[in-house]
Amino acid sequence: MNKILRISYQNPSLIDELEKNQEQINKVYQNVLNRQIIEKKFLAWIDLPEKELENNKIEYLESLAKDLVDKDIKVLVVIGTGSAILPTKTIYENIYKKDKNKKNLELLFVGQSISAESLIEQLKYVENKRFAINVISKSGAPIEPALAFREFRKLLESKIGANNAKKLIFITSDSKKGVLHDLASENNYKFLNIPEEIVIRFAAFSNVTLFPLMCAGIDVKNYLKGALEANKNFKIFNFEQNYAYKYTALKYSLSKKINVELFEIINSKNSTILKWIIQLLVETRSKNGKGLFTSNTYNSQMNLKHKNVLKTIINFKNNQAQNLDNLEKEYSNKLPYLDGTKLHEVNWSLLRKKLITQENFLEEDDIRITIENINEFNFGFLFQMFFYVATMNGVLNGVNPFNQPGVDVYKNNIFKSFKE
Repeated sequence: MNKILRISYQNPSLIDELEKNQEQINKVYQNVLNRQIIEKKFLAWIDLPEKELENNKIEYLESLAKDLVDKDIKVLVVIGTGSAILPTKTIYENIYKKDKNKKNLELLFVGQSISAESLIEQLKYVENKRFAINVISKSGAPIEPALAFREFRKLLESKIGANNAKKLIFITSDSKKGVLHDLASENNYKFLNIPEEIVIRFAAFSNVTLFPLMCAGIDVKNYLKGALEANKNFKIFNFEQNYAYKYTALKYSLSKKINVELFEIINSKNSTILKWIIQLLVETRSKNGKGLFTSNTYNSQMNLKHKNVLKTIINFKNNQAQNLDNLEKEYSNKLPYLDGTKLHEVNWSLLRKKLITQENFLEEDDIRITIENINEFNFGFLFQMFFYVATMNGVLNGVNPFNQPGVDVYKNNIFKSFKE
């Protein structure tokens, strides 16, 4: 296997901590690998990439995307909560390029807030463009995407009529039940199913992500192949070679002495992936009063309050990064230390200098994940790896990785407030 990523750490005492927890970590690893956890039916996400590649699903999605291109649609409005759209948004922001020859669609992501100002701005953006709608929700219950769908559907129908609008509305939802499932049947909208046993935050290799990526001209097959490679990697029972196992073991061993877990990323262009990782981990492992406080913000208040912090620093290396070797003579003579230095190395150096000035920054307890290149294959690998990490973290914490009690409370409170 070609090198996809590296996971590194500096604290030599971690080996002792790992040995103390080795038996428990190994047991959880074997249970997930052999699907012997109580909630095993929800491990269906493991097989999803292979099923999508084998069942001619890609060809069907290609035909849907081509139909939109043939109709001269310019924008696909992707409506959903963070769990539903953050994987798509991460890949889109890093890989999408407008290509006049391919005529791939632009994606507009909406439905993550109930801000009237933001919604009006997004509606105005597509007001004079030819657009289609893809609304994504397993249950159809979240209020934010429901409000956004209502307004975008109203705009689309006002532009081209209700009957024509039906041909440009795609519903991605539960295959058997739910508000959106019923709405699609009643209005004859195009329907893309989410398998019943796939929890929405583990649906990155289903229609939830594949259809909008296909519309944007992203190489979906390579993306799925990256996930398949992650499945192969997870079967390697070796600390250094199995990335999901290694990262989980390091995090769990450090969790005995930390209060807070923080994520940092070197290139701000990749910041969406931090939102996805944090939401995935929080909803999967941090519930029932268990789990760490997890954030991507490192500030002075947090320093004063929390002495022990674990930080994961993620670095995407770009193989196209240029050396800073074209400086004008007047500058290169004065800044010789930049000669031959790659931009990502400068970013990393500056980030380290910034972080180690923090009073309670525990440099030796950092875990650094370096992704060797930005492409569909590596994103597929990374997402599937984090699904394994989140699942193992949840089991190690003694919680059900696949339920979402906090989200359910939020939904119930929203419904109550509207009834009142």
